[in-house]
Amino acid sequence: MIKQFSEYKFGKLIVQVNYNKEVIPCKKVKIIIDDKFEEISSHDLYALLMLYADEEQMSDMVKVTEKKGRDDAKGGQGRCPKRHKER
Repeated sequence: MIKQFSEYKFGKLIVQVNYNKEVIPCKKVKIIIDDKFEEISSHDLYALLMLYADEEQMSDMVKVTEKKGRDDAKGGQGRCPKRHKER
């Protein structure tokens, strides 16, 4: 994750990240149009992007890797004691 100030321009739209100490690293994004601005959390921006992403774009944003757990390596059920009752 980047920690330095960055600014991106798209016509009249300006997007800034890491614009002050309180928002580093990328906690909020500032969106500016003309002389008006709005700050949104990076979580909300990510959720917004996911709404409009197609399947390929979603796959690029959400990388999933499979790891074998301790029980899976032994062929076990991988049960979580807090969620499952003993059989």
